[in-house]
Amino acid sequence: MTADGGVSRYLQDRLKARVPAPRIPRNIKAAESARAQKIPLFISFIGDLQRYFCLEWVEDRRWSNPMIYCDPGVRYDWSCVRGLCCVLVARPGVDIRDAAVEILGNVDVFREGYPVLIDFDSEEVACIVEGDPFNLWRIKRGSHLWQQYFAP
Repeated sequence: MTADGGVSRYLQDRLKARVPAPRIPRNIKAAESARAQKIPLFISFIGDLQRYFCLEWVEDRRWSNPMIYCDPGVRYDWSCVRGLCCVLVARPGVDIRDAAVEILGNVDVFREGYPVLIDFDSEEVACIVEGDPFNLWRIKRGSHLWQQYFAP
């Protein structure tokens, strides 16, 4: 500390080095596209869906929404999702808890609805309703919301 009670320049630099600044998700322009079209924004934590799934399944119009790409476990600036309905795409073993909590904090659930979490490996759909403790509302297979993503 300095004589006037402030934090020294050295200490400020050390603190900045420990806490990396949040990154911007890849393909951030998709958020503006979703906002302009008033459709849900997909946030993929498993990469490009065309690499993960068969091409004909992804070309289905249900998966043509704007999509941004994120790496699990990386801190992002989620201010871009304000005013958007968000759909998080993940699979088992991918840690998205911190990102999901931050996204939930940036979404007005009374206007845009709760963020949706999709697990493609097990074809599970849930709404993220609480961040601390982390709480999901699982959506029953065959229900209207489930069929929006996995209709036969």
